[in-house]
Amino acid sequence: MKNYRFLFVLSILAILIVLFNSCCKKRTCPDISSDERQWIPYKNNDTLIFKNFEIDSVLKFRVYNYREEELDKKDPGEFCFSSCLSGIQVNLRTIEVDDVLESPFFLEKSDSDIFVLWSVSGLSSGIEEKPSIHALFDLRRSSLIEEIEIANQDLQNVYEFITDSTHNRGVRKTYVKKGMGLVKIVFNDDQQYELINHIKNEK
Repeated sequence: MKNYRFLFVLSILAILIVLFNSCCKKRTCPDISSDERQWIPYKNNDTLIFKNFEIDSVLKFRVYNYREEELDKKDPGEFCFSSCLSGIQVNLRTIEVDDVLESPFFLEKSDSDIFVLWSVSGLSSGIEEKPSIHALFDLRRSSLIEEIEIANQDLQNVYEFITDSTHNRGVRKTYVKKGMGLVKIVFNDDQQYELINHIKNEK
C-alpha cells in the first residue's frame, strides 16, 4: 500500500512539473523590424540641433545610453510570465544650457502593438494599460499631420502630441516623424524649436 501511495504522489508531482514548465517556459519576444526601428533613428553620442527662428537661438540634445532589451511581463495575479516586450531606448539630454531637460525616448513592441514614447518617467510596467501622464510624446495619443513646414522643409506624416499641462517639464507640444525622430518642440512660453541638424556619431 505504501508503494502505491508513493507512486501516486510521484505521479502527481511529475504532472505538476510538466504543467509548470509548459506554463512558465520563456516567452519569445517579438522581433523589431528595420522599418519599426526608424522610430528611434539615434545612436550614442549623436547630437540634435534645434533652432528657434524667431529669436535666432539654438537648443542642443546629446543622445546617450542606447540599448536594446527584452522585458518579460506577468498579468495581475499570475505566477507565470504571460508576454514579452522587445525594446529600444536612448536618453536625450540638453547640453550647453542651465536648465537641463533629460528624458528617455523609447520604442517597445508587444505581440499586438507598438509603443513610441518620450517620457520623463521612462517605461512603466503598465505601458499597455494606460498612457503615462509624464509623457512628452506618446504615439497612441498623437494626431497625424499629413504635411507641415518645419525648419523650412515640407514634411509629410508628422505626429503631433499635446502634453499633460501639469507634468510636462515646460514642454507643451512635440512633433515626431518616423525616420527623423523628434523634429519640433513647443514650450509653454510659446518658444518653438525646430530640428535643423542631426549630427550622427560615426564611431
